[in-house]
This record gives sequence, structure tokens and C-alpha cells, in this order.
Amino acid sequence: MIMSMIDSASLFFSSHIGLSVLKRKNRCAWVPAQKPNLGSLFSGDASRYITHELEQNQYTLAIEPDTDYFPCIDTVEIVVAYCNADLSWIGHAIEDIPLSLKLRLTILSKCGNENNITISSFDGNASNRFEKIDTIPLANAGGCDYAYIYYMNYILGVGNEGGSLSQASSILLFTKDTIRDYLHFHFPGHGYRSFGRMIEIASRGEFACGIYQKSGITWYHNTEILNKFILRKYTRVSATLGEDGNNAGKGSDLEDDEFNAYGYQSLMEFHSRALNYSFPQKYVPVCFGGSFAIPTKKLVDFASRKSPSGYGRELLQRIENSLARDSKPTAEEHFVERTWASIFSEPLTQDQIAQLETWFKCNHWEGQIELKHGFQF
Repeated sequence: MIMSMIDSASLFFSSHIGLSVLKRKNRCAWVPAQKPNLGSLFSGDASRYITHELEQNQYTLAIEPDTDYFPCIDTVEIVVAYCNADLSWIGHAIEDIPLSLKLRLTILSKCGNENNITISSFDGNASNRFEKIDTIPLANAGGCDYAYIYYMNYILGVGNEGGSLSQASSILLFTKDTIRDYLHFHFPGHGYRSFGRMIEIASRGEFACGIYQKSGITWYHNTEILNKFILRKYTRVSATLGEDGNNAGKGSDLEDDEFNAYGYQSLMEFHSRALNYSFPQKYVPVCFGGSFAIPTKKLVDFASRKSPSGYGRELLQRIENSLARDSKPTAEEHFVERTWASIFSEPLTQDQIAQLETWFKCNHWEGQIELKHGFQF
């Protein structure tokens, strides 16, 4: 009998789903689900995997998707790219994260304003939820993406020798310092995904984007179009509403010679010249908004994995180098924003690709759709 082989002292019981689970670190695996919800998958809101907790006695327990249960996750590390925004909103943002998960907060201060951070001002009981809070001064370069890659390469350490597998039971959640409200949102047809939902998706082995798609918009893009992406100039948008109710606050334009100093003519050229990288499939996900969550183990595994272009950690180092050139907004930030999800997401199967293309055709889209907002299905 299985139960006779289990040390009762190490047994954990979840009354929510009525299952007994043996809790041992680094004994989890993500196994493809037989029938994932493809509509939710294509919108980035569901997992393709069930979670197994493995035992030496070959006892295996399957945890189905869409249960609010985290059998393999102990800790969530929230990484904030900080300049000068009020961080009190974090208190509300973490309210839907289960109390069973330990929380840590790392604030990467990019503008020299770390002395202005007041943890005690967080809304609710946020300051009591975090078992550890670190504030680290950082060069003001490369936008939020530079802060994220700095954390990956140096604080987590994957840019050196692949990082530590001791963090395999944790989730990394990267976010900007600005409050997650309409004034700071620039993506029609999208909305913010809560921290709790991001963690739920990531806990099942997926890359979780901080925004979700409304009205049947998918986050998968045809790389034949995506590779041609280019911005000639950029205007920083501030949190101001115009007369029509839209976010219309604007700063000064940055022109091509300043914004795109290396003269990249496309996303594909940036990938080739700066990263020695190319998209792995015809259809890849794109995560806008500067916020995402991933299992730490997925990042560690990627860093130590070798491909024809080198180890994953070498790609992460090239991303850092590409973002390090300027404190002003750069084209490289927008290129990297459109790259994260393709690096850390699992590729689609051939059957899933066929299903995705069927949706395009049934809705009379052949992939020639405005790039910024993705496809409809």
C-alpha cells in the first residue's frame, strides 16, 4: 500500500482539493496535459502542463491545471525595476498571493532614489508579508529590461555558471515600479493579469505575462511579420489623460540617431547582430508591458543549456550588453521586450501550431495583421 511507504511526518494535506502530497524540494516535474485548453493557451492564460511530484518509490501525484494549489512552489521573489514611483501599491498587488508562499522583494534602484523608498508605507500588511527585502543601486540604463537581466545574470547568478538549483522551488516575478492602473497602461485590447494569477501560471512551468489579451486577441505572433518590427522614434508617455480619456501625456521625441544609435533596421537584424539569436518557431508569444513571471528552475535550466549559438547564459549576457548603452529610452529595450517570451516559453507542438493556424483562417486572418496587437482567433 502506498501510504505505508510514506513517512507521515513529511505528509502535507490539502483540504482544498482533497489530496495528500509529499512535500520534497526539487522533486517536481511538468508533464504535458493530454487536452490543454488551446483557446486559453493561445491567450497566455492557461498551462499546457500538469504538475507531478516525483518520489523515489515511483509514487506520482498529478495536480491538474486551474486549481489554486502550488505543490512545487515555496517562494516568490518579486523583482522591481525602480526609479521614483510610489511603491505603496505593492501591498494590494500581493493580496491574492496565497499566504502559504514565502515572499521576498528585491528593489533595483536605477535613478539614485533608493533613500525615498519607505517600506512601512506599503498598503495593507505588505511589509509583514515579505520575509526579506533588499534594495540594490543600479546603473540607469536600458529601462526595466536592464534591471531584469542584471538580476538574472548577477543576483541569481545564471550569467556566470548557470546559477543555483537550490532555488528550483521558487517563482521570479519581474515588474516596473509604477502602479498597475489604467493611467500607466498603453495597450488597447489588454488588461493587467494579477500577481496571483501570474504565479499560478508560472507554477505550472509556463512563462506568465503581466498583461492578458481581451476580445480574442492572442499573444502569438507570426515571426515573418514580427521580424520586421522597427521603431524610428519614440515618445515617452506619462500618466496623464487627454480630453478623450486616453492616456495622452507625452514627453519629447527621441529620433533615430539617438534612439537607435546602432542603426538596426529590424528586430531580426538586432537579433542577428547583437544577440546571435533567432526566433525558434514561426509563431512565438510576445509579452508587452514590462512585467512577467517564470519558474526560477526554467531560467536556470535555460542558462545551462547549450545550443548551436552557445550556452543560454551567453545569450543572457549579450542581452545585458545590448541594453547597457544609455539612460534614455533605446530601440534595444523594445526589441528585448518582444524577445523575452520566446526565450522562456515552451515551443508549440506541431498539432498546436495547426490549431492556431486554423483559428487564423476561420477568422479570415492570414497573419497580415497590425503587429503591435497580435492576432485574433
